Amino acid sequence: MSVAQMWPTTTLSIVKKSPYYAHYTSHIVSSLRSTETKEVRLRPVTEAHDYEVKVKAAEKFLSKGSKVKLTMQFSGREMRFKDQGKEMMLKLIEDLSSIAKVDAPLSLKP
Repeated sequence: MSVAQMWPTTTLSIVKKSPYYAHYTSHIVSSLRSTETKEVRLRPVTEAHDYEVKVKAAEKFLSKGSKVKLTMQFSGREMRFKDQGKEMMLKLIEDLSSIAKVDAPLSLKP
């Protein structure tokens, strides 16, 4: 018996060309493209410099393809100043309007 007869012959297939690999890569690519939601939290007493930092952070998130959720956080006596919080949110939306659009209107949730 020769050596060639002792070893079984197998066929090798290139994995990249198989239908499974094509489905697998399309699934991986689609999962990588899913958008992530980032959150930017503000308070009605946020100062001007801190506000600008929050705007730049939101712009960075948007430029990377993520969605941004804006949250106004009230605590204690700040609940009396809902109008200031609303004005700040509208100003932030206006500042980001050049690179983003609003998906949902403002809402007050406890």
